[in-house]
Amino acid sequence: MKHYLLALLLLVSGAATAGRALAPDTLAGHARLVRLLSADVCRKLEEKNREKPLEKLDAEASKQLLLTTLLASVGQHAAQFGPMIEQAKATGRSPEETGRLVGQEVVLNLARTCPVSSGLIARMGMAEVKAKKEINVSDREKPTLTLVAKDICLGLEQRNQAQPFAKLGKDQRMQMLQEVMQQAFLKNADAMTKLYGSGVFLDAANMKPIGERVGLLMADTCPSYLMQLGLDHIDTQKNP
Repeated sequence: MKHYLLALLLLVSGAATAGRALAPDTLAGHARLVRLLSADVCRKLEEKNREKPLEKLDAEASKQLLLTTLLASVGQHAAQFGPMIEQAKATGRSPEETGRLVGQEVVLNLARTCPVSSGLIARMGMAEVKAKKEINVSDREKPTLTLVAKDICLGLEQRNQAQPFAKLGKDQRMQMLQEVMQQAFLKNADAMTKLYGSGVFLDAANMKPIGERVGLLMADTCPSYLMQLGLDHIDTQKNP
């Protein structure tokens, strides 16, 4: 299950294409622009959240808000963005590709630095997964798996009170996730067995799709923890 949660976060954050992103020093002012845009978008989202909690937005509304906010910020920083586009064109990158790559990096930076954005990004990712029909939680499964997902999220929140999740090392966070997951599955063992049969916990092949569905439900309940785990995975790929 842990491997799927990381894959889910790669999807959620748009990091599936991060390997083609611009290196920080590829273009003059690139890294600074990403920071400026991220900070500006975060401020705008925090203002919107004070007006109306963003957690109430559905996936499409989340996507539209993030997109329009990012475009507004780009417009406000056109003086920095314009020269960068011209530099990129000289290296063979189209303005569209440069804008897309910068946008992806801004989203990743928001996931790292802007807590209010976590739910928006997670809901966008879930909608993409569902649209591709890669994961399907049946009506029969949903009550039990929702309990498992909520217990995992509750366990992470309780652990976070004693040891702030964000301040732990990557390995410590993954260990905490595994421990909390085990506890949640054990707590709901009777319901899981009734749903899937007595051998449900004995076959890894059977547990994989179950873990995928739980991960999808977790992204709706505690996106900030999943976002951190996904970012940890990205960091590990960049710095193995």
